[in-house]
Amino acid sequence: MATLKSLAWKGLYLNLALNLFGLLAIVVCNVGHVYCFALVYYLSGALFLGPPLLLLTIEGAPAGTFRRPRLPQAHRYRTLFWLNQGIVALIFLPTFLLA
Repeated sequence: MATLKSLAWKGLYLNLALNLFGLLAIVVCNVGHVYCFALVYYLSGALFLGPPLLLLTIEGAPAGTFRRPRLPQAHRYRTLFWLNQGIVALIFLPTFLLA
């Protein structure tokens, strides 16, 4: 159980970093019209790493988040998890649907 919890934290941080990099790449490519190759790196990384990381963060959440919801770590995990989902839902899904 502790291994899954540790792995879930690492997966959440990696997923959040991947999405923040993608957000930065989209803004820089669309606003500055430079470094558009970074968008290609993000898309390839998101294609291969995104779904497994999302499944890992969802699977690992009950390891400590929902069993003891009042712990500060559980609150931090939920906050980062919903921040990550908000980035995906509000920015990336409309971007890919409109592109």
